[in-house]
Amino acid sequence: MTKFILMVFMAGMGLVCGCQPTQTGSSPTSTPMQVIRQVLSQPTRAATIAHTPDVTLVSTVALSQMDDVTDYPTAVSTTMPVPSRVVLDPNSIRSTAFPTEPAPTSASGPYGWSVDLSEAVHAIFNRGQQLGNHSDLFVKVGDSLTVATYVFYPIGWGTYDLHGFVYLEPTIQFFSARRIGNDNAFSRISLAADNGWTTNSVLDPARANPELCRPAEPPLVCEYRIVKPTIALILLGTNDVAEIDQAQFESNMRFILSTSIARGIIPVMTTIPERSGFEGQVAAFNKTIIELANEYELPLLDYHRAMSGLPNDGLSSDGVHPSWPPGDFVEAGNFATQNLQYGYTMRNLTGVMILDAIRTQLPLTGE
Repeated sequence: MTKFILMVFMAGMGLVCGCQPTQTGSSPTSTPMQVIRQVLSQPTRAATIAHTPDVTLVSTVALSQMDDVTDYPTAVSTTMPVPSRVVLDPNSIRSTAFPTEPAPTSASGPYGWSVDLSEAVHAIFNRGQQLGNHSDLFVKVGDSLTVATYVFYPIGWGTYDLHGFVYLEPTIQFFSARRIGNDNAFSRISLAADNGWTTNSVLDPARANPELCRPAEPPLVCEYRIVKPTIALILLGTNDVAEIDQAQFESNMRFILSTSIARGIIPVMTTIPERSGFEGQVAAFNKTIIELANEYELPLLDYHRAMSGLPNDGLSSDGVHPSWPPGDFVEAGNFATQNLQYGYTMRNLTGVMILDAIRTQLPLTGE
C-alpha cells in the first residue's frame, strides 16, 4: 500500500525521515486498512480509535442520536510497518522557475511531483460517498493559524493571483463552486476552528456554537454534520504545546482521526510551525503527527518544513503566528515570488497544492 505526503522543501533540504509509528498497545489486532474495510462492511458503524481523550467528550449514545455513528470499537493496529510513500517534492518552492504548465505526475518533472493516494484514502472516500458527502467541499479544523483572515479567504473571495502556479486554477474553481450559505469552502467560517483552540477544544461540546450545533455535539462533529465534506484540513498543535503533553495530544488526534474516518472524511494532517520557547515540544508533536499519518496512511502536509526555509521560520514578530506580506489581507493569496517569503502565503499555496493532489487522484465529481 502506498500513501502520499505533500512535502514542501526549501532549497537544499532532503526528505523527511521514515519515522516509526507510535506504539499504542501491547498486541496488534488489525491494520488501519482492515479497520476501514470493517467500516465499509458496516455502513452505520464508526471507525476504530486507540485511546479515549481525557477531556470530557460526548458519549457514544449522544453521537448515535446525532448522526449515522452508533459505536466506537476500541481495537487498533499497534505495530504496523511504515508504508511506502510517494513524495510530492518541489525541490525549491522559492525558485524563480515556477511551473506554468499543469503539474507533472512523475518524478521526472522539474519539481519531482509524484502522487499516489493510499488504498486507505480511497476507502475513506468511498465510504463518504455512501454517506452522501460532497466531493467538492472541504472543511478547516484548527486554531488562529486557520481562522486568520489571511488563510484561504483571499482565495474564496476570488482576490488571488497564482502567477506561475496557474495549474492550480481548476482546483480553486472546483472547491469554490458549491455554496455553504453565502460562502464557499475557502471563505466559510469553520465551526471547528477558533482562536486559541487545542485538540481538546474541537472535541469539547462546550465550545460548540449553540445556535447551530446540537446539544452535547462537539464542534468537530457539528461542522462535519452541517457541511458533509470529503476533506478536512487539520492544523492543530500550536496551542497544545503549551497546554498538554505529547501523550494527550496523540490521544486527542486519534479521536479526531477516527471521528473523521467514520464519516468518510479524509483527514489531511499538517505539521505545526515553530513556536518561540517551545521548540522541543514542537519537534515532539510533529513527530506524533508524522507517525499518525504513516500509521493511518493519510495525506500529510509538512508545513513546518515549508516554513523552515523562510525568514524567521515564516513567523511574525510574536514568534507564534505566521508572517504576512505587506498590504491588505488579499496579498496572502498573491503567489508572487516576494510574497512566498511569508508564512501565511505559504500556508495558502501548500493548502491549495494538497487539495489539487487529492482532486486529481480521486473521482471527485462535485456531487
